[in-house]
Formats: sequence, structure tokens, C-alpha cells
Amino acid sequence: MNKFRIDEFKITKFNSRRYLGVGLTKLDNNILIYGEHKSGKSTTLDALSYAIFGIKGSSRSINNRAETYIKISNDELELTLDRKAGNNHRLTIKNLTDGSIETITEIESINCKLIDLFNLPSEDCLEFKTKLLYQDQESSLKKYDSKKLWRIISFYTSLSSKNEEIEKL
Repeated sequence: MNKFRIDEFKITKFNSRRYLGVGLTKLDNNILIYGEHKSGKSTTLDALSYAIFGIKGSSRSINNRAETYIKISNDELELTLDRKAGNNHRLTIKNLTDGSIETITEIESINCKLIDLFNLPSEDCLEFKTKLLYQDQESSLKKYDSKKLWRIISFYTSLSSKNEEIEKL
């Protein structure tokens, strides 16, 4: 089965009254999350992980302030996950070949289905793969010139086909 990609997501709230969330965001390819120190970048990544994998995917304890929506797909399936704190979770699976739809609302059944769909060995592997480029003084992106930034972006976003163009910068 092909890898899944994020098509769209929305984070209404997640773990803190200070976190403002993210409105409905539709994606074509990759996600680049950036911002000032303490602006919610890590919280956004954690909320995306929670949106897909639920409580087991989050590195934070989930309180009563969690409400996320995410749609992911590949060439065969479209998965929509609505999650709210507590037991309010829903996975809708649409088969893009035959149009059939399956809905699951029980958390453990959702986890088992995701393990199966993502071909994972166990629920211990429910995780969101990301690359964080920290912005502390020693590794700040601000110190890189545009050529080096393009190399970093192309490496982590699978834009290696653009490397010839990037080398010319």
C-alpha cells in the first residue's frame, strides 16, 4: 500500500488555553511550521500526531482541551480522523476504488485499524515522523545563507529532484 499524505487538518484546541490552534489547512505537499520561540510549533506537531494516532501518538498528557481533525490519503484510501478529548473519536475510511465507507468510533478499534492500515508491527510504533530544526543560538537557521537553507529544505521535503537547481543558487 502506498504511503499516506496529509491532505488537510484543523486543530481547534490542544492542551492549553494559550494555544490558538490552526484553522482548516489544505496541503498539496509538505508542511513547514515555523515561528518565534514559544509560538506553538512543537504543540502543533504534537497536535498533528494526536490527530492521527490519538493519545498514544502524543508526547504530552491529553487534558480536556483537545479537538483535532485530519484527512490523510493514498491512492487507495482516504482516512478522516476526528478526535476530541475523552472518548469522542471517529475514524472514517473511504475506499477510493469502490466508494465504500467504514466508520469506527471505539478508540482501541481505531488503533488496531491504523496499525493494520499503516502496516505497523504494534501500537508501540504509532508515531509521527518529523524533523525538527531547532532555533537555539548554536543551531539557528538564521545563520545559514539561502543556498544552505535550500539544501536543508530539499533534503527534508524530498525535493532532491530540484538539487541541480539548488546547486546553481
